[in-house]
Amino acid sequence: MNEGLTNIGLNQGWLKTELKNKGVALENVFIGQVDSSGDLYLDLFDDLIQVPKTQIKEMLYASIQKCQADLMSFALETKNEAAKSMYSKNTENLKRVLEKLEPYLLR
Repeated sequence: MNEGLTNIGLNQGWLKTELKNKGVALENVFIGQVDSSGDLYLDLFDDLIQVPKTQIKEMLYASIQKCQADLMSFALETKNEAAKSMYSKNTENLKRVLEKLEPYLLR
């Protein structure tokens, strides 16, 4: 197990943290797999135990969307033209970032 984790740049500390986040004890894991994105997939001995799907990427995407919406709101609320221009420009920048990240964060 240690060799497999080390080969992909991870360690037992990372694994313990992931298992804790999923609410699963190592003793209940039949097999685990880490994909190229670093997501851990588990098959448990007890099929009745439900493993929650990791939502970190979706939460990151939603956070960036909220930042974009906040900037848009600031642009609409301000009377300062320089600030309005800056907020609008950065709203567009975040829009492009979201378009580029979507295939990686929402697949």
